[in-house]
Amino acid sequence: MFNFIDLRDGKAVLVWELPGDGGPFPLAKYKAYSVQASGEFAGGRVDLMGSNETDADSNFALLNDPNGNPLAFFSPKIEQIMEDVVKIVPKLVGPPEMKVKVSIFISMVR
Repeated sequence: MFNFIDLRDGKAVLVWELPGDGGPFPLAKYKAYSVQASGEFAGGRVDLMGSNETDADSNFALLNDPNGNPLAFFSPKIEQIMEDVVKIVPKLVGPPEMKVKVSIFISMVR
């Protein structure tokens, strides 16, 4: 599962240590601004996925940066998140030896 780190004043960071439980975070009260991926990619990638569906069996789609490029990380970097979605989750695509940390900066919507 993700770790919610409260930065105060309505700001927080969500952190997923992957592989592991990459469960989605509900963003209904938050706006996601940027995502950082770091670690050992071992030839694989991490996709940042979002959904506007509220049911447990939500369908997720690949999110984009402001230039329309997919948020698929093949190496460490930080990117801005374009879409506002109801749920957000990182997804590993690649070998089992991948060890990646994904951090998303969020703030409460007021």
